[in-house]
Formats: sequence, C-alpha cells, structure tokens
Amino acid sequence: MYPERRDEGHCRPSSFDCAQDHTTALGVTMIRTNVRPKGNDVADSSLLMPGVDEAYRRSRDRLRGAEIELRDRIEEVAAMRRSLPPGPAVVLDYEFIEGGTRVRLSELFAENKPYLILYHLMYWPDEDSFCPMCSLWIDGFNGIAPHVTQRTNFVIASRAPADKLQGWAAHRE
Repeated sequence: MYPERRDEGHCRPSSFDCAQDHTTALGVTMIRTNVRPKGNDVADSSLLMPGVDEAYRRSRDRLRGAEIELRDRIEEVAAMRRSLPPGPAVVLDYEFIEGGTRVRLSELFAENKPYLILYHLMYWPDEDSFCPMCSLWIDGFNGIAPHVTQRTNFVIASRAPADKLQGWAAHRE
C-alpha cells in the first residue's frame, strides 16, 4: 500500500504507533499518528458546513458527540478484550466429518503452522441456499486462500450435509 522506505531511521510507513514525519521513496512526506481527539474536541460543524441553520447544526453536533462517545466506548471495550488473560486450554479434540471421514481438530494443524483460521459457513436445513454473507466471503476466499495458507491453517466448516455442500460449491464455480 505504501512505497518502500529508503531510510531505516524512522518507523515503518504502515505503523500507526508513532507520530513523526515519514519520507517515502517517492519523496512524499506523510505524517501518521494513532492519536485521535478524546471527547468532543473536533472542529465546530459550522466551519465544516457553511450555511446550515442553527437547528441542523445543533442536531448534527449532538449526533457527532454521540458517535464520539460510542467510538471511545468501543475502544475501551476492545482494550479490555485485549487485556484478558489467556483462556483455558482446549482439552477436547473436536471432530469434524469430511466426506464421511472423521477429522480431529488437532489434525487441522500442519507442521510449522501453529495458527488456525476456521470459518463457519452457515446453513439452515429448511433453506435451499447458504447464508448470503457467508457466500460472499467464501467466494473471496478463493483469491486469498493461497496467500493465507502460506503461514496459517485455513478451514471452512459447515453443518450442511456433504452432498449439499458439494452441489453448492459446484454451482458457485
């Protein structure tokens, strides 16, 4: 996304944890920072939207304040999630069925790949099709799977019967 850097003296261009100038190989100076205003200390909306009436500006400012509070709360909850201690070890070796064969969770890990991405493809027995959003993601996985699987294990799981899955897959190609 960013051009390669010439010098190694600064943070990498993709880093959001520093606030200093970055000169790229193209000679463009960028300033990157992760610092965002806390609370309601952003520009007055009347400066951003000239000509608006007072009622609209007040309503817009209230909405902006609510959005900022929501963002700040989401960031607080995310920090709480990141600070959780490690959870318990998985002691049960779950089993999946692939084409009539049982496959254990532990068998989904290839050597030198300690991470697993498992995507659940939602299926409802009383429907003829799969979840539309899952279908969208599955279509996109065809392009990224070769790259992702260079460093991690990647599995798609569904409760759908194998014949339904195979028919659906053939229809999607």
